[in-house]
Amino acid sequence: MNKPGVPVGFNYSLAILQILKVRTYDQVAAYLGYESVGSISGLIDGSLPSHPVGEAIFVLYREIYGAKPPMSGPQALGTLQLNACHA
Repeated sequence: MNKPGVPVGFNYSLAILQILKVRTYDQVAAYLGYESVGSISGLIDGSLPSHPVGEAIFVLYREIYGAKPPMSGPQALGTLQLNACHA
């Protein structure tokens, strides 16, 4: 299987931290389908969510902020490089 040239996803930790500025841990956990807020702490600490949870974070972030969640440095750099190759 080929590895992607650009890291996929977005900066889950930063997205969750920004979401928590306007939602409680309990609200976020319930939205994401988690049974405890400890799973939210895991995301903040760098755990990668399952694909459905990652999508739910994306949707919640977009509903709150009207924009895509932030990318990590390597993701942003890879996206710029990929775009330059296709220009």
